[in-house]
Amino acid sequence: MNDDRLEELLNEKRNSRPVFVKTGEEFADEFFRKVHSLPAGRRRFRWVLWAAAGLLLAAGVVLPRMMQPDTAPGICRTAGQYDRLREAVHLFGSRAAVFFFGDELVTGERDEDEAGPVNFVEIDLVGRGGKLRLSLACTDDDSIRLDSDTATGTVVVSRSDSGTLVVDLEIDYEGRPIRTAVPVRKRGGKAYYGTAEAS
Repeated sequence: MNDDRLEELLNEKRNSRPVFVKTGEEFADEFFRKVHSLPAGRRRFRWVLWAAAGLLLAAGVVLPRMMQPDTAPGICRTAGQYDRLREAVHLFGSRAAVFFFGDELVTGERDEDEAGPVNFVEIDLVGRGGKLRLSLACTDDDSIRLDSDTATGTVVVSRSDSGTLVVDLEIDYEGRPIRTAVPVRKRGGKAYYGTAEAS
């Protein structure tokens, strides 16, 4: 086939218009006449098949999506940020004080033996040494002592109002003194967040 013949066939295809034997109304009338002419049991059975097929199709599309972890970049999920604190509290028990300095886990001791409802707090500390994220699990009124190779000092937590905790830090972290009181605000549930300048 040469180029001229190919071009001629393409032009015929472009200029052709579809020809329908029936109008839309005629087609709809014939379709519904055929549906209504089926025996009632068979019609019902076909609708059940269509419904089952639709349900299976929806389950095949939705269920795999629901089972995939949410890994899309730029999506901030409040619950996900505090998962490692929840897991550490679950591992060590609610009576232990659990801290993360950046990604480093440090445990401390509570002065009170009774464990209250646990709050999950994240604080971004900014100072001359750069930025450090401190994460801790604490109760509404808590007094915690840290005595590890990484961090020493005390942390006192008190409730200011229903949506705010005040975290008083007197810590030496890797030789760097952190002395500040930080109000942290509720982000949802038992999750709190705040920022402060560390001296």
